[in-house]
Amino acid sequence: LLIIGNNVAGTFSAQNIRNKDENAEIHIYSQENYNYYTRIKLPEIISELKTIDDLTVFKDDWYVNNNINTHLNTRISVINPDEKFIFTEKADHKISYDKLILAVGSHPNVPPIDNARELLGKGVFTLRNIQDAYTISDYIKEKNCEKAIIIGGGLLGLELSKQIKNAGLDT
Repeated sequence: LLIIGNNVAGTFSAQNIRNKDENAEIHIYSQENYNYYTRIKLPEIISELKTIDDLTVFKDDWYVNNNINTHLNTRISVINPDEKFIFTEKADHKISYDKLILAVGSHPNVPPIDNARELLGKGVFTLRNIQDAYTISDYIKEKNCEKAIIIGGGLLGLELSKQIKNAGLDT
């Protein structure tokens, strides 16, 4: 069984499959460098109240104890559902599977605001993963920011607003 995505859907799919079948060979592929962590707490990385270890839901030993193989920092380049194989950007050979679960999550939406896309990483940011949180935190420190504008009032937007205030910035 191959799962693409080491997020809540991918990780709990692996856990549920393991609970039903102790002999299943399970592989999780993720573009990120970290095992599954709770995204709702990403703003606390920005305000430095938490670290990645605090956000990590299942530590390395959980994957080992449950015989779940993780392939972190691995991007899938090809999926062939007819012949049931994938290629990764790192491997030069087919990786076969019997069953495939796509648990890739979502991607941030950049609203159609003039120059928003051109300014990504240069004062305009999206927050979706741990690297985004570190990038925002570094930018705030480097530029000695005093104010922030948050667009988006979902769970992450509301938590980010709270943490930005905790970090001493006006929102």
